[in-house]
Amino acid sequence: MAKPDATAPAADATGDDGAGAGDDGEDELGFGKEPEGDAKPQASWPDDWREKIAGGDAKFLGQLKRFTSFEAYAKSTKSLREKLSSGEYKRAGLPEDATEDEKAEWRKENGIPDKPEDYGIPEVKGHQWSDVDKTIAGDFLKDLHAADTPKPQAEAALKWYAKFQTQQAEARADLDRQSQMEREDALRAEWGPQDFRPHIKLAKDTFQDDEFISPDLRTALAGARTADGRRLILHPDFTRFLAERGLERRGPAGLIGGEQGARMGGRIDEIRKIMNTDLDRYYSEGLDKEMAELQEKVATGKSR
Repeated sequence: MAKPDATAPAADATGDDGAGAGDDGEDELGFGKEPEGDAKPQASWPDDWREKIAGGDAKFLGQLKRFTSFEAYAKSTKSLREKLSSGEYKRAGLPEDATEDEKAEWRKENGIPDKPEDYGIPEVKGHQWSDVDKTIAGDFLKDLHAADTPKPQAEAALKWYAKFQTQQAEARADLDRQSQMEREDALRAEWGPQDFRPHIKLAKDTFQDDEFISPDLRTALAGARTADGRRLILHPDFTRFLAERGLERRGPAGLIGGEQGARMGGRIDEIRKIMNTDLDRYYSEGLDKEMAELQEKVATGKSR
């Protein structure tokens, strides 16, 4: 067997390709070679970085555990700060001890006016804001401002109110038309086709008589509604009541239309007062005979 040549170089311990130690980035002990130039080793955060940042705050620690690494937490925090700075996210509320300047800035960020009056009352097609509506809206806006309501939401709320009021008005108008037709059907059947209009006119005249109903009471009655929403003056019983009171006050002459009928009714009332206060004059002037003639004309429906 041939002996190795003593003059031949010894083989490299790392292999037979002649590569030098450390050419693959590691030294003989496998720790890796030193970084060259300005390169620095990356910092490694401890496994308990969440506990250290939370500092004993269990709720905060629970939030931190949602992040898989400290780098992920840092990136999330940076993204949130950028969105807050750009206005994409707004602060949800103010602390109780906020200064007036802080409150003003926060309201500006969230579209809340400085005063309730600055909300304004929006124009709504088909709705006319009455003085009563404006008063209600003003009180409502004060409450909305106290609750830090942004202007778009306040405007939407007032538009809903206007729409609701319009719908209610339309519903009342429909009910009034229905009530008027039902009253006419009921009283026309009771009074007959020929006497229906005279009785309706007598009821209206009685309603407009200041000696029977004061102006203030008349206004209140004109706007009154029953429990089911119907206008009182369109109720058959109320119209019948007015017609009956008119007959009591004016007699059948109240059913005679025109100026002649009104004069006859007025003369009957005048003679009746004389009869009740001065009976001698009533007979001496022949007012008893005139009263009989007038009552006969009224009973026969003749104005002459």
